[in-house]
Amino acid sequence: LLQVENPVWSGKHWRQRPVAYSPPTRFGEKYRAEAVQNPLLNVLLNANLTNIELERGLDGVSSLTITNYGGTTARLTANKYVLAMGAPENARMLLNCNNQVKEGIGNGAGLVGRCFMEHLNVQEARFISTKDDFWFPDGKPRDQQLVPTENLIKAEKTGNGVIAFAPSAKPVTYGRTRFLKQIIQSLACSTDWSRDYGRYLVDFNCAGEGVVTSLIEQLPNPDSRIELLEDRDQFGLKRIGLNWTITDTDRRTIRRLAINVAKEMAETDTARLQLMPYIADENVEIPIHGHAHQMGTTRMSLS
Repeated sequence: LLQVENPVWSGKHWRQRPVAYSPPTRFGEKYRAEAVQNPLLNVLLNANLTNIELERGLDGVSSLTITNYGGTTARLTANKYVLAMGAPENARMLLNCNNQVKEGIGNGAGLVGRCFMEHLNVQEARFISTKDDFWFPDGKPRDQQLVPTENLIKAEKTGNGVIAFAPSAKPVTYGRTRFLKQIIQSLACSTDWSRDYGRYLVDFNCAGEGVVTSLIEQLPNPDSRIELLEDRDQFGLKRIGLNWTITDTDRRTIRRLAINVAKEMAETDTARLQLMPYIADENVEIPIHGHAHQMGTTRMSLS
């Protein structure tokens, strides 16, 4: 696992996770010249995979069928084949290719499409920083990410996750009415009751408050799955329907990690957290969002 060099903070049940950001890579801009000039590389655009043909013994792939948007088809053969279309499309393609194997390629145990998972994006809390060298090492707010230890996960009987802290020195308002917004926000943040009442109407941050969010790892759940619909696309392939389920273990992970990290922040005098209402009250539904990190649906195998 990656470790933070010279950490300024250490906890009993949590450790820092390195954070690094890079600009997006535009493949066409960065690799087009190499793709065109490399004699060992062929790049085919608009080549939609429409069928996977298996060998006679059904223990390997013999060829691929590709089709462009004009309806022209071609057959490709290779020594090795890699299916790398993402969790939804990998499963969709394997299930659609059922001419030789009725249940779909690789689906003898009925697992293709099952155990769809996402990173659960949840706002856990707000926080006030109490250790400036951790949150503002250079005088500027620095995001920090913490992950639970293996011992904590086992003790709490939860899944894994990342808890992210984004400190804010001062909320920023925009537009022609920004001065009015600043005055209203200042009044709303002046007392605990006005702040809490105001947040019933609209969400906002007060000066010095940071936001605590999470990326929760779902545990594999066979009932969370991708299945084929009867509706077909222009190539005759069935489209997919997604049954994405959130389990009680997922909800427990969200709540227990938030409560535990709040305790550790207080015990180490690093921050004070104000947990969101749905963290402490299990009767309040948790607003959960996906994070475009789609996983599962297919398993690695030797055959």
